[in-house]
Amino acid sequence: MFELSNMLKEKYLIVFSLIVVIALGLHVRSEDYSQWQQNKKIFFVDEEPAMINGDGYYYLRLAQDILHDKYHVIDEKRLVGDRVKRPVPAPLISQITALTSSFFGASLEKIAVLLSPILGSLIAIITYLLTRAVGVGVIGSLVASLLSVLSITFFERTRLGFYDTDSMNVIFPLMESYFFLRFTQIKTFNRYYFLIAGLSSFLLFLIWWNQAYIVVFATFVVPFLLALWHCSKQTTNIALLSGILLIFVTLLSMLLFRLDG
Repeated sequence: MFELSNMLKEKYLIVFSLIVVIALGLHVRSEDYSQWQQNKKIFFVDEEPAMINGDGYYYLRLAQDILHDKYHVIDEKRLVGDRVKRPVPAPLISQITALTSSFFGASLEKIAVLLSPILGSLIAIITYLLTRAVGVGVIGSLVASLLSVLSITFFERTRLGFYDTDSMNVIFPLMESYFFLRFTQIKTFNRYYFLIAGLSSFLLFLIWWNQAYIVVFATFVVPFLLALWHCSKQTTNIALLSGILLIFVTLLSMLLFRLDG
């Protein structure tokens, strides 16, 4: 009982430490808000916060059309030359923004300026899990989580008002690597839950960053094929692994065909 109690205390301490790291990430990303309040003519438009990057308004307009059920394949405001087609399904960042705005009753602009800081701070969780999975100790993994949250380049692309895909462009590949690694480490049937989680992360990444299919696929294919190769040496059930790969490639091809119009 004493040993179990110590294990629980350690888990609670780890969870608390990660919460502190995430809270710190949110703080450093949102500390500019006081400057926004002091310079409302610069940072607000009609009482709504402004995006600090140009691409943010592209995703924001898509979110607005999703929210009002006006999202169509043809972009009616970009008809010069070839009729510009919108991605189907809509970018995941716009879908999340519209859904969150509808659920909380907040404006799209408020959700947009806060989304990247929140998502960017969550890198602490996957960094901790991945470093622990590769054998790093608890303290080392917590330090890695802290450094990932405070990375200056990542911070600049996930700060308050920066509404773009950069946050999950880093987190999704880390998720894929973690899930496929755990797939190779676990010997029970539960390993396939991690395989499914890795494949799901890849598909979500495709919808999240649908302007860079090649990059998304490149960050996925190496850990995925390495995981299958590693497991093929440990099991005689090659047919199952081959079937999983075949089904996945088929679904991926269908999705890409749909995304391209």
